[in-house]
Amino acid sequence: MLRIAAERVAATAEYERDARNCYQRFAVSDCLARSRDRLRARLDDLKRQEIALRDADRKRRAVEFEQRIREKSSAASPSDGS
Repeated sequence: MLRIAAERVAATAEYERDARNCYQRFAVSDCLARSRDRLRARLDDLKRQEIALRDADRKRRAVEFEQRIREKSSAASPSDGS
């Protein structure tokens, strides 16, 4: 998650640098639009990665929770020693 946050900051900084450079060109609007499109694509990809990581973490926590419940129920149930 920290890597994704760092990449998001880097992508935004790169967009801001690109946008500043666009004002040096004749076709400012087209340049800005391309820069926004690149930023949006990078941010969308990072969002997909973040969702996948959160989903995997949620599944891992659910498995751990189910394990703890099974352990508690097996420890709580009296064992038949006969």
